[in-house]
Amino acid sequence: MSTTIHTRFHQTLNQLLSDGDEADRCYAARTAGEAGMVQLLPVLQDCLYHEDPDVSIDAADALAKVGPAVAEPAELVARLIEMVNLHPEGDARVAAARALARLDHPDARQALLNWAQGNPGQGEVAADWDDWWDIQLNAIQALGQQGRADAVPVLEALLTEEILDIEADLLRALVHCGEAGLASTLAQLQSPSPRLVRRAVRALRFVECDASLIALFRQIRHPDASVRAAVAEVLGQREARRYFIDLVELLRDPADEVRSQALKSAESMLAQLESYHLKHITPQKLTGLLDMLDADGRALILTALMRLLKAEPEADPALSQALSQALLNALQSDHGGELEAAAGLLVQLPVAEAQPIVLARLQDTELALRSRRVLVNTVQQVGQNHRDFIRPLNTLLQEEDNAALRQVVMEALSTLALLPPQHEGLCASQVLAHYLAGEELNSGLLDAPAPQPMADDSRISCVMVDDAGTPQGPASTLHAAESEEATIRALMAQFSDGPVEAAAEAEPALAKPAQPQSTLAAISQANVQAALQQPTPQAQDQAEHLREMVAELPEALDSFGNIVVGHLDQGEQLKLSRKKIARLPDYSNQVLAVRALGKQPTAASVSQLLGLLLETEPVLVREVVSSLAQIAARQPELSELNNALGPLATLLLAGTPEIRQLCARTLGLMQHRGALPVLKQALQDGDSNVRIEAIYALARLVGQPLETQDEARVVLHKPAPASVQTAVAHCLADPLDGVVLAAISFVSQQGMADRVPQLIQLGLNNSALTAAAGQALARLEPQAAATQLLEPMLEADFASQRPHALQMMTVLAPAL
Repeated sequence: MSTTIHTRFHQTLNQLLSDGDEADRCYAARTAGEAGMVQLLPVLQDCLYHEDPDVSIDAADALAKVGPAVAEPAELVARLIEMVNLHPEGDARVAAARALARLDHPDARQALLNWAQGNPGQGEVAADWDDWWDIQLNAIQALGQQGRADAVPVLEALLTEEILDIEADLLRALVHCGEAGLASTLAQLQSPSPRLVRRAVRALRFVECDASLIALFRQIRHPDASVRAAVAEVLGQREARRYFIDLVELLRDPADEVRSQALKSAESMLAQLESYHLKHITPQKLTGLLDMLDADGRALILTALMRLLKAEPEADPALSQALSQALLNALQSDHGGELEAAAGLLVQLPVAEAQPIVLARLQDTELALRSRRVLVNTVQQVGQNHRDFIRPLNTLLQEEDNAALRQVVMEALSTLALLPPQHEGLCASQVLAHYLAGEELNSGLLDAPAPQPMADDSRISCVMVDDAGTPQGPASTLHAAESEEATIRALMAQFSDGPVEAAAEAEPALAKPAQPQSTLAAISQANVQAALQQPTPQAQDQAEHLREMVAELPEALDSFGNIVVGHLDQGEQLKLSRKKIARLPDYSNQVLAVRALGKQPTAASVSQLLGLLLETEPVLVREVVSSLAQIAARQPELSELNNALGPLATLLLAGTPEIRQLCARTLGLMQHRGALPVLKQALQDGDSNVRIEAIYALARLVGQPLETQDEARVVLHKPAPASVQTAVAHCLADPLDGVVLAAISFVSQQGMADRVPQLIQLGLNNSALTAAAGQALARLEPQAAATQLLEPMLEADFASQRPHALQMMTVLAPAL
């Protein structure tokens, strides 16, 4: 900070602290503390006894931040001690005590020791809450933070008193007071009070020495269940992996709380578990543990083994043999955790016998959704022939109502599609292609031979049949049919069980139903048609006719008529609901296939998605763009993404608001500067979310260095063209704060110092923008900004903006 600006800043804060109103003094005190203005120490001390307690509290908090930099803090310590003892406001006394805790001075340390023993002026416990209890607790915590060995006798003495339940805080302070404090805490483990032992155990969480771990381990068989649970909790918090097996043994504890905590702690260690932590466990002992534990414990063991085998793929044959049967048993478990753990282990330890079990469990609708999803993710790990899984996976896609499960199934298909075909017929990639085209696959199509690519001049063959459905002669081609009608009839014959003419005659929709002659007959006919699910073109007429007949019934049959009409209304509502659901493509298999491709950042996935950008259904297009965004985020260097530039640019200008927003994000993630013009145009979009995404996309294209796999080579983006900078700067005047915040970030990133006056006004006039404006000013021109902010600071008509100005000055101070 230049001398001139520093002096002006100091003088301004000094005047506000001396002559300002309560609000000015509070804001100035906070700014002085954050900026570390040691020069303001005298005036801050003067504010300690201000008539407004808020000013006193803010002044004390500021002194807590400024005090450690004071060369001779004796006077400050004396003033704070006096404030703790005499100030009329309890909150102010507590604030002064907090300030003293940060000062390294003998008088301050002695005061903390005195206050740790309670209110020196009161021998009995007050009936209501006393501010001195907060001061005492603050003193105890401060003594622990300072690691004061001379505090150990005071803290030990307090453990024997029952004035206030602060045992946990005392023990936490003791463990930090050197060897003497730790020894005192360990001694409490021998106390006959389970409560004290439990709290001492939890206090040992905050130290790292081996002696404390050994002492913890010795309490693992304590007769009190709450102590054993606390030991398990602390071992997990300290990640004491050497005691992993001991935690597993606790899973056989008779107390539920111990088993629950042991399981939680052991699970927290699994991510860091390494082979040497279990090297002394033989396969026989491991199998024995599995037999003795419940389902939760078995799940834990299986998950641990999965991590170990992942770290060391070459598993011991004896271990593999011992686990195979346990794994097969777990795959048939009704416990979700055990089943999921077995499925995870199956990835590391393939067992051929698991294939039929996995296939059977996939069809078990009683399983929890999470378990079925985990099973689906293992299909490519079991068995040698992927065709075995295509049929059950496709069955789930056809019959399963839950979209979340179908999504995982589609992702499994997309993973299998990356592998080369292993069989005749449709492979996973072709099945996926069918669903991307919006087609549903039945079993017949799955069993049919895989389609072969045709030459450009080849014909699509068809088979002609006679009236009995018997094929006549060899296969002919489409152009052999004598007319268009004959061609269509020939094609239809291939997909019908009988001749086309017979099928047409048997079509119920072509036969006019008989008109019911009575109300009972009409109801019977409607019920039969509903049961057979055979809608007819006259369904609406029949419903209206039925309503008319009900209206003509005598009054004695009103209740019966109401039932009939109610059924009609309910049926029509159900029909409308079904139509509405059918129109929602969000959960269709086609959309799920698009989402699955978004998780496969390959050139083939991009090509398949690009083919769907011309669809007319907005929801499908939105999903396609979203998947392209996911791929661009993970693999922006894919050259195939360049082919999406034109379609995305078009959609950015002509799509729905949500599609435009996604297009802007995707263009930014693609890191192609060819998108600059259309993104600049999107800054004028009528939807604020589109404008925000366009700004962030432009920032990605022209801002941060382009990360590459080669750390030695960093490609820097070129600066944004002047026209782009100007366009984004215009967004600083946007009516929505979100757009302005994005523009502020861009202006700061691009080093647009000419926008400093505008940023100052934004920060002064809008509290939602003050922090962002201050950060941008600190990066651009901190000295110029500070000069402009200080100039009107003391003016009377600047009062409403002064808090914002001080907030920005607090941010600017370190950069000056």
